Order: sequence, then C-alpha cells, then structure tokens
Amino acid sequence: MKKLCVSILLVSALSSGCARTVTSIGQVGSQITVQVTFKEDIQSENRLFILFGARNQAPVVPFIPFELVPPGEAVTDTQINYFTDFYSSWTDYALVQGQVAQLIRGPFTSGGTPEALQLSEFTRPTNSTFSLTYALNRMSFGATTPEFLYIDIVSVGRDNKVADNLSFNLPAGTLSTLQMRTDQGTSLSYSDLDAAGAVINGSLDIQNYTISVQ
Repeated sequence: MKKLCVSILLVSALSSGCARTVTSIGQVGSQITVQVTFKEDIQSENRLFILFGARNQAPVVPFIPFELVPPGEAVTDTQINYFTDFYSSWTDYALVQGQVAQLIRGPFTSGGTPEALQLSEFTRPTNSTFSLTYALNRMSFGATTPEFLYIDIVSVGRDNKVADNLSFNLPAGTLSTLQMRTDQGTSLSYSDLDAAGAVINGSLDIQNYTISVQ
C-alpha cells in the first residue's frame, strides 16, 4: 500500500521594486493536466480517484480495511463516519472510470448533493494510460486559488479497496511541491517502484504519473 501526497504551491503573481520600477516574477497557471500510466491495460470496473485538499493538510484516504467510494455511496462498515473521518478533508475530487472522467466539487457533507462536472479534455493515449485536463477555476475554490493544493492519486478495484497509490519510496512525510507559476518548472513526474514482494493487479498498478500546470 502506498501513498502519494503532492503539495502544489499556488503562488500569487507578485511584484517588487523601488521608485517607479516594477518587476513581475511570473504568471499563475490556469489549468492542470494529470496523466497516469498503469502496468497493464485499464479495466472498466476499476476506479481512479484524484483527491484534492487545500486546508493545510493532504486529503485523508480510507485505506484497507476501509473502502474508498464516492461520498454518498453505501459502505459496508457503517460504524465509521466517512464524512467526518475522510471526506471532510477533501475539497474536490476527480473520478475516472472506463471512458468517463468527472470533477466533483466539494464540500462533502452528509445528505449533501455535490456538483459533478464532466471533463471533456479526457483522453486515453494508450490502453494503459489516461490523461485529463481542466481549468483550476472549475474547482470549488473558483477564482480564489488557495496557497496550497494537495493531491493524492489512488487506484481502487471492484472490491472498493485501495490497491495502489504512489509515494511508497519517498521518505516518510515527504511532500513533493509544484509551483503554480508558469515560469518556474510547473511539471512534476514520478516513476513508481513497488516494494519487494508486493503483489498488485497490473491494471491497478500505477507505474508513473505527470502533473503539469499551464
């Protein structure tokens, strides 16, 4: 079991100088692209969650023995309050299944009806890879981007249990940071190395990802 937490630093466009001289230090990006490749062909019953958190913490993931399902979907363990323990840390999430990708806007509360937006910029370059792009202002924070945006990428099989996610071989507590300024290297890539002896269904085994901001 592995965990990826990507902290995206959202840097406002600033200026500095003296007298009448003003120097711009860059422009904030307006859209994000996520591409993920699996070890084997993607199966239609599999789900991939791209979870977002923006309140100075990464989104909390319900790892085994708990289930990872969209807010509002029934779970077998009713002793756990999923909204309090997990969903409250998500600001938004994208859900990819088969040929469909959606961005679901938070907040996520018991009895609420979150807004789901179809992502038309969704492609499958190969049978084992998907790519999606969307404007940052479509997320729940709108035009007011937070200082940090945390991302977790998680694959889930038909049993609704987490199969894989990415920062297993990063030091504990590490957060990879991607600046949102388009002049400051706004791309983050990572190749996954499974633990010795790990057995993961190839269609759920994330091999690499790229996150970029334009």
